[in-house]
Amino acid sequence: MAPIRSSPLSYLLLVAGCATRPTALETRTADDARPRRPDAVALDPPAAAPTGAGVGDSRAGVVAVTQPPSDDARALVAALGDAIARENLESLAACLSRDAVWMNPSLGRAPMPAMGVFRDRFRKLDYARWTGGALFASDEAEVLTFEDFDALPSRGPRPVEMRAGDVIIRGRVLAPRAGYDRLFGDELSIVARPIGGRYRIVLLMEDFPLA
Repeated sequence: MAPIRSSPLSYLLLVAGCATRPTALETRTADDARPRRPDAVALDPPAAAPTGAGVGDSRAGVVAVTQPPSDDARALVAALGDAIARENLESLAACLSRDAVWMNPSLGRAPMPAMGVFRDRFRKLDYARWTGGALFASDEAEVLTFEDFDALPSRGPRPVEMRAGDVIIRGRVLAPRAGYDRLFGDELSIVARPIGGRYRIVLLMEDFPLA
């Protein structure tokens, strides 16, 4: 049998085949195993919340309506009406602050001590004839906070006597007369202030002639 001879070309092909390495397979790393997150989205900053107010006006756009202190204010007005109907100075004093004043806006005169005004009225007029004891109709009195005048310009100018935290209760008096005798003005405005944990009257504004 004749010996097998290899040519130089076959030898070169064999060496080249052994030198070729297999292609490495790509594998996932630990970082690639983490869940992918969606691309970031630009968000507009939230709009500023509207100023809170005790009442709302549709013409003013969006208004955040807060709960006004109407219950406490109306309870104070009810107590004031009861004290006047009974001509009880002690109960009246419990509704007023120590420096409470009364004024007639139409006269332009300086305010007067409220206790002195009602003491004179009790002496000259018969409030026992006043029926009901309710100063305002339940659905007609308006209660506004200090801040409401900023949020609702349609409510008119804020009384200069008001401070932050005060409320004003105003409206038409339900029964300003007893027979032919005028006992109240047609309208009454009451400014109340939180003192000692509850509201007390600091100002009464009434178009009522004092004799």
